[in-house]
Amino acid sequence: MKKLIPVADYLLSAKGLILLPAIGAGFALLLAVAAGIIGDQSRSSSARQPVIIEGCFPLEGQHPSVPPLVAQPNLRKWGSWGGADGFTGKLTIGPFAAPVKLAFYVSGYPSQTGISVTAINGENHESLVLKIPDMGQDWRLYATQLPESWRGRTTRLVAIDTTGEWRGWVGISEPVFAENVPRVFTRSVVVFLVFGACYLFLVVMAMHGIGDHDLLPLHWQALGGFAVTSLVTYLVFWLYFFDPGSGHVAVCMVAVVAILAFFHYRKRPAPPIDYAPVVMTILIAFLYLGITHFVALDEPLDYIAQARFRYVLPSDNSLSGDFAGMLFNGQAAKNIGTDWLTSDRPPLQTGWTLLCYGAGKMLGFPVADVGGWSGFWLQIAWVSAAYGLLREARLSVLRACAWTSLLAFSGFFLLNTVFVWPKLSASALGMGVFGLWIGAGRDKIPTKHFLAGGLFASLAWLSHGGIAFSFLTLGVWAFWRLLRRREWRGWGTAAAVFLLLALPWTAFQKFYAPPANRLFKWHLGGQVAVDLRSARETIHSAYSRLSTDEIVAAKINNFKMQVVGRFSLLWNLSERSTTDRRHEEFFYLFRALTWWIVGLAPAIFTCFLPGEISSRMLWGLLLWTASTVILWCLLMFDGAVIHQGSYAAVTGIFIACSLGLARFHRYTFPPFAIVIVAYTACTWWGPPQQLSGPINPVAAAIVALTLLPLIALGMASVAETLVARPHRIYTSNQNIAV
Repeated sequence: MKKLIPVADYLLSAKGLILLPAIGAGFALLLAVAAGIIGDQSRSSSARQPVIIEGCFPLEGQHPSVPPLVAQPNLRKWGSWGGADGFTGKLTIGPFAAPVKLAFYVSGYPSQTGISVTAINGENHESLVLKIPDMGQDWRLYATQLPESWRGRTTRLVAIDTTGEWRGWVGISEPVFAENVPRVFTRSVVVFLVFGACYLFLVVMAMHGIGDHDLLPLHWQALGGFAVTSLVTYLVFWLYFFDPGSGHVAVCMVAVVAILAFFHYRKRPAPPIDYAPVVMTILIAFLYLGITHFVALDEPLDYIAQARFRYVLPSDNSLSGDFAGMLFNGQAAKNIGTDWLTSDRPPLQTGWTLLCYGAGKMLGFPVADVGGWSGFWLQIAWVSAAYGLLREARLSVLRACAWTSLLAFSGFFLLNTVFVWPKLSASALGMGVFGLWIGAGRDKIPTKHFLAGGLFASLAWLSHGGIAFSFLTLGVWAFWRLLRRREWRGWGTAAAVFLLLALPWTAFQKFYAPPANRLFKWHLGGQVAVDLRSARETIHSAYSRLSTDEIVAAKINNFKMQVVGRFSLLWNLSERSTTDRRHEEFFYLFRALTWWIVGLAPAIFTCFLPGEISSRMLWGLLLWTASTVILWCLLMFDGAVIHQGSYAAVTGIFIACSLGLARFHRYTFPPFAIVIVAYTACTWWGPPQQLSGPINPVAAAIVALTLLPLIALGMASVAETLVARPHRIYTSNQNIAV
């Protein structure tokens, strides 16, 4: 067991930072390129199948609002719409040799009565009625496993439409033979690697600057690197807003400065740097890459993010990328979509995307991949925040890494990292504010920490406004401390930094694209549709229609929604209940915790006990998250579901439960890790019921290879306790780089 600790130490060192992701990236890239070549060959070799049409099933006969099938531009498609819903017909495609997986694109409403799609074995006349969900006015890939006895035998695909009612049409394509990895995966891996290298290079260079001037404790350096990079991207955002040419120049200057910084730090002794959270970020990023593409879907990345884990999420994940494209092309930055203003979408992730938007366009990357993976590398900052808080609570480096890696197996972090509405990055930066200002209960907050906390707070606000619920409760503590400690200069510095960065965006919302208050009306007044009244008028009107009893009932319902759900689903891992498990974990707070909830009671009780882990830190974290949830439930008009609040509260509860379990017993980690990984694999790794597709062997290999170092780190953390190795105790200036 002792040999495991040096292995883990090497993984978390500067050499491991370079070697481990380089090996993983090279292996993934080779496999992806090979898979792409195989996929291209499989498509080019597929012959056109005979087609028989009876009645109305013309070529390209789908509804005119159905967009072109970009992933397969040369694929033939037929539809029974024919100009109206009332047409009927029959389409027979084939014969063709039955593949392992029968895959084709579908649009329309195949589940309607009178519409059927059937696969027929031409040799024994056995038929298989395909249960295809309604796809609506879009093309979606459908794949199903054919019986093994059909393999290679003559098969036909038959679509019949006999209904003349509304939505009485269906569109299908010829088979695409999707056993091989789709080309979209190849492109996705390349964009993931290129953007990841660029963003993490900037983060690491910022960490060197922070370490060189001793601006932050070592365990907060990585989050500080994300914050500095985000500050740069925020400035890039404004330059693109005023003049796209200036934005192009600024991006080039950022690259030049980063390269000069690299050679500068290479020539001098390296400052104390904690690379552990960066290595963990890389490992978890590869894990999420593999899980996202675990099911082979030949779809753009933005749709995969919307439909891969829950079918189907709104298109919020594409808003920041669309906003960035408008600024890059010099368009008026006012309306992102049909009813969203640019001022409704805070700018931080947009600026983050702009930093690599030009490079992605020059390299020919799809816009969906550019926006998706740019946002991904910002949202994954939660890894650095979780590590920082666990280290702030005085967990050793190995144990902090082990618990951080286990958090990555939560559906909450998986879905929200891949589906890049910018709420998780706001949570990460908000956690940094808590760690620097409250943390383990420092009697005196250094001025540089006031400055850094103000920077974190402003960037969190510029990432997503939902963090306001957490900041309101944190503000009460700050005001109490100001009155008690008289730290006028420190709090004035923090407020000045916050206002300096937030006011330009406030001016944008007020004067350039007003009113920017749709989310206020939605969450605080229950007004979902676009409304021209002021936020105050809308909220007042909503409450004036309710009696006192109805208002009280609505608030009680908000609190009830935090604890509703069937907890029996925690041990019911059947495929039939997968959709229900995902649904409840997406909406309800306590259900989102899954098995982590068993750590809540130990976290509360051990707050009052002395120990290696900081009781004061754990107590403060529990109070902050609990007060945030209470305030949020009181302010929300009705229906307080997770994604309409502050993700900092959810993240804080996850970390508090981790600390509770770690304090409960030092050998808690191994059995708990087995339960969490097994539960998450059964719940979140497969496709939702509405989607189907073959397993992507390359993505599965990436997941397997990423699990190996994560398992090594977990075993090393256990070995550290077994050999009674003294834990490295927290100090603000201790070099914990291993």
